[in-house]
Amino acid sequence: MIQNAIWPLVLLPFMAMVLALLLVWGFVKWRQSRQKAEVLTKLIDRFGTSQELADFMNSPSGAEFLKTLNIAGPGGSPGGLSGQVLSAVRVGIILIMLGLGAFVVTMIISNPVVADVFSGAGILSVALGVGFLVAAAASVALSKRLGLLEPRETAKRIP
Repeated sequence: MIQNAIWPLVLLPFMAMVLALLLVWGFVKWRQSRQKAEVLTKLIDRFGTSQELADFMNSPSGAEFLKTLNIAGPGGSPGGLSGQVLSAVRVGIILIMLGLGAFVVTMIISNPVVADVFSGAGILSVALGVGFLVAAAASVALSKRLGLLEPRETAKRIP
């Protein structure tokens, strides 16, 4: 009975932290999208006709401007697909490392109930991380097969 009383003490702070992180992340994303929409609205207002806007977007300076906003231009997406794949790989690695950290905590903690909580969180985190990595690999394979991912030109070597 005493062991069951510790679950809320372990889970409530963890859930509060996750909720706080999600709220901060959502606010930051909302603010970024609002700022991007304001910039695009001002850009559209500056051009008199749609032809002028299209000419600007097709120009090198327009393509560079859209690249800074992380918006796909007429010639394709500057960082769209590869950026999404890299983000999935990044999240996968972070989740796997978080899960491994939870497993280390499981070995250190002497309370079996708390250790079970960290063990379950570690298993879930590693599974999600592996899922992100598999999804990234599948995206790259499908994109190459469908011709969406351009072959890499000569890679620059880092000295």
